[in-house]
Amino acid sequence: MDALKFLKLDMKLMRSQIRIFFIYPVMGLIIIYFIMNDITFILGYMTFGFAIMATTPFSIENTKHKRVFYFTLPARIESMVLGRFLTLIFAMVFFAVMSMILVVLSLIKGGTVTNLQIFYYSIFASASFILCLFQYILFFELGVMKSQQFFVIIQMLPGMVIWLSMSFGSKYILQNQDRLTLLLDYGRRHIIGAVMAEILFMGVIFYISYRISCQICREKEF
Repeated sequence: MDALKFLKLDMKLMRSQIRIFFIYPVMGLIIIYFIMNDITFILGYMTFGFAIMATTPFSIENTKHKRVFYFTLPARIESMVLGRFLTLIFAMVFFAVMSMILVVLSLIKGGTVTNLQIFYYSIFASASFILCLFQYILFFELGVMKSQQFFVIIQMLPGMVIWLSMSFGSKYILQNQDRLTLLLDYGRRHIIGAVMAEILFMGVIFYISYRISCQICREKEF
């Protein structure tokens, strides 16, 4: 599949950056063992890292002030764009695995992870994924930006908003735990339906974003 070739190309371009992204779980481990054992704060921090990693290929292009010459490779625009979207999937899997490891280490340390926190995290992780999809459309539309500072703001803002929302929103959860527990109980009783609905919704947004990005690239003769 041609899209996988473009995913591999992105991975080669991001090789040094991927090593740097291991700093995020290491910092999460330091937070767990030396600062606090608040899993909501730590998972929010990991969600922030995911949002940064997911948009790193665009950051590389913008830093070099030139597009990677994908058009020189024998493939359709759909495959080129899908390869970039597969990078988003890779980032999601990477940070999901790192987050699960941190959750296990938090439990070993003596922390607690409730079903409510997992439910809370899944909502914000899904929100972060969807925001990254909208970012992809934006970056394909804008192309290389003259202002690197402006690019960094656009790249970091969604992840920062999700992280802050998770951190401060945990207080709201504690204050309204009874209401949210009812919602959680409903989700637990219909867990398969809830998971399928969430995956379906994210899949629809993924497909729409992908098709819009393809259209943008066709119009620009990307």
